Amino acid sequence: MIAGLNLKAGRLSIALSDYTTAFTLFEHGISYLGDDKWTSQYELSIDLFDSAAEAACVLNKRSVVNTRVEEVVAHAKCFDDSLNCKYLLLCDIMLLLILSFFFFIEYDG
Repeated sequence: MIAGLNLKAGRLSIALSDYTTAFTLFEHGISYLGDDKWTSQYELSIDLFDSAAEAACVLNKRSVVNTRVEEVVAHAKCFDDSLNCKYLLLCDIMLLLILSFFFFIEYDG
């Protein structure tokens, strides 16, 4: 129940463009799921981990994006359940490549 409330509050924070608070709420929600989260609260777990990965991506918390995506992919029952997380990982990698291009290549113009 508390995990679900954290999910709702985090989504409201995203609607208000407060990704820092949203990320904190999603992480708190994950902490309340318990050890058997992937069997007893599968949908809520997918939603919280997916939302945490999205907020972490916006906040440029690359290690969190990777860990949340890995967990979803490891426990997803079907491809569709992990699709958004895989997309977020791809976005994170693309952002890293773009930033690397701008900061490590000299500009001659």
